[in-house]
Amino acid sequence: MSALEIARKKISFDVNKLSHFIWEGEERFKRFMAFQKLCSSDPLLRNNPKDIGIGRAETYELYARKMKKLLEVADLRDIKEFATLIYPEALVSSLNYEMFMPTIMNLGTEEQVKLFYEPASRWEILGCYSQTELAHGSDINRIETTATYDKQTKSFIINTPSLKATKWWGSDMGITATHVVTQAQLYIDGKRCGVQNFVVQIRDVKTHLNTSRHFGR
Repeated sequence: MSALEIARKKISFDVNKLSHFIWEGEERFKRFMAFQKLCSSDPLLRNNPKDIGIGRAETYELYARKMKKLLEVADLRDIKEFATLIYPEALVSSLNYEMFMPTIMNLGTEEQVKLFYEPASRWEILGCYSQTELAHGSDINRIETTATYDKQTKSFIINTPSLKATKWWGSDMGITATHVVTQAQLYIDGKRCGVQNFVVQIRDVKTHLNTSRHFGR
């Protein structure tokens, strides 16, 4: 018997009760254990020590494959809650369901939900979230990106007026997302109307080539 097994036999409390307390109930604990078992039993989903130290491109491809497999075999609710506890790296396109879809659902109109949320829920488009700028992070009121309403075309002109306004730290935006929710100062008839959210398509959905916008990695 190992030292760990001996120590476990000396405890004076019910391990299962403690586990249920930590996981806020037996049902959630069982869901986590089932998810953990699913990941550990699959050759692709399990963590492999051989993957430690592999290059960035290889890591990206690996976690993209993991995400694809999880979407095929696991419940999205469990992926949202437990994947970050299993994997040392973020799953590719996780911002699609963590930030993009909730923003559309909470702030969008019925038309916008149909246009963006529904295809995102089917992974037909991949969304991300871009708030932070090089000079402005959580100070939303001071962000410099502008969205000027053009009455003739009935569209918004999104502009980066300075280097400081460069959108920064936008996970999934570098090489993954096709659409992004971004924050900008809205201007109508020259009047500043405050910060609003805008959906900008940054890549072709079929070819995944960027739409002439510039991205860093």
